[in-house]
Amino acid sequence: MPTIKKFLYGKIKKSNLFNLLPINIRERINKKYEKELYKCFRKHIKDMAEISNELKPATREECFDRYYINDYVEMNKDYIYGDVLEFAGGDVVYAKKYGNNPNVKIMAGLNHKEAYPNADYWADLQKKETLPEQKFDCIVATQVIMYMEDLTTTLENLKYMLKPEGRLILTVPGPIFHHSKNSHHMFSFTEESIKFLCKKVFNNYENFKCYGNLEYVQYMLYWMKKNPFEKPVNNEYSYTLVMGIVTRKHIL
Repeated sequence: MPTIKKFLYGKIKKSNLFNLLPINIRERINKKYEKELYKCFRKHIKDMAEISNELKPATREECFDRYYINDYVEMNKDYIYGDVLEFAGGDVVYAKKYGNNPNVKIMAGLNHKEAYPNADYWADLQKKETLPEQKFDCIVATQVIMYMEDLTTTLENLKYMLKPEGRLILTVPGPIFHHSKNSHHMFSFTEESIKFLCKKVFNNYENFKCYGNLEYVQYMLYWMKKNPFEKPVNNEYSYTLVMGIVTRKHIL
């Protein structure tokens, strides 16, 4: 058993006598110990793969990133009022869940009319002529712009749909977030890149926040659903999976 060998080599390395051994003996023990550590690590990966197969998300709201997205939208719920736009894609409408009795409209892609027949708009965020002008007090766009080829045009068009002083609530995937090859995921973001884009188009941003930790990185790698029994409470910047940012359409 690799775990037994790991335990024995570990005990030897931690003993007071280890440094008294000849250097060639210590090097041999170190190599054997590392070899057992790698065996244990590979076994852990295989065990995780088996476990994760039983914990795949069945809906969008079960996905590992949704604790973070819910938290960020709720944190900015005071901006969700009046005429609000949200994008089709899941079983929860965050504007209705967290907003102050808003008038919510749903937008879906031009090619998704069959998938979302009850949407209020079918549009292309990269084509201004398909979008309503200055219609909304708030737009909630969770994990949306990551699918767009032209980020600047997309943000300019989101701004186009906002009323003066309207706010855009964005969540985006962090630098180590990835989707499957079939998800049409174009971009992940760093703190610097999403702040740069908001400053470039809106000349402002507020309430920036990073979410993620080492445990939830594993959930992403194995594509596991979020833990319904315990919410993640700590965020580790090095393991940022989701970022939230708010920006406002200022009156000129």
